Amino acid sequence: MCLIKRFHFKKIDSTSAFIKRRRSLMGDFTFVSADYQSAGRGRTGRSWESVPGENLMFSILIKDKELVSKFGLLSVASAVAVMNAVKKLGVKGVSVKWPNDVYINGKKTCGILLEGVTIKGELKEVVIGIGLNVNQTEFCSVLHKATSLKLESGKDFKVKDVKKLVYKEIKATFYSLKSSDYAIEEAIKNDYLKGKTVFSELCGEKKEVTVLGINRDGTLKVSFEEKELDVMSGEITFHVE
Repeated sequence: MCLIKRFHFKKIDSTSAFIKRRRSLMGDFTFVSADYQSAGRGRTGRSWESVPGENLMFSILIKDKELVSKFGLLSVASAVAVMNAVKKLGVKGVSVKWPNDVYINGKKTCGILLEGVTIKGELKEVVIGIGLNVNQTEFCSVLHKATSLKLESGKDFKVKDVKKLVYKEIKATFYSLKSSDYAIEEAIKNDYLKGKTVFSELCGEKKEVTVLGINRDGTLKVSFEEKELDVMSGEITFHVE
């Protein structure tokens, strides 16, 4: 059977949901994109608002055993790949907000959601959903300051061209995880939160923490109440302007 590597839809409920429904028929690095998602979502179940055709929305299925085993680094690597693509498009002020957002000049332009697929209690596959604001110029969300490539650069972009570049960067960055520390080093160098004192929810409590930086294993080191703590994605939520 010839496994199809790429799908594109004008409209779909969710590219990640489509992959999860069809993953048994899909190969490693299958790429599913859409002009519009009616049920797209980000971390903590938040919806991802997007004008049809103006942004890049897609999901990727990872089956490679070695990459799946590096689940903790895949979110950071995803953000680094998107960051690199955006930089190559000539946009300035791009950084990674741990664990898996991309910011431009202090505003969110890309959100990433990783979902593990377990079979008989063992992690076997990873579905990565990514939403990148490309040409959208108006946002109604009050949860964070959103922006787009167009707002930050003053230029229109062809979403198809952005998609090709992002896909290329993701493949290169992911496979670098097998042989080098490139992805984590880039995340450390372009860490948006480092040095910032921010309000957060940690261990079920609201705390003000100072971010010391991203660790080489993909966790984050924070300081609060004269203590230092390494936290994993999901253990802390930041409220950043």
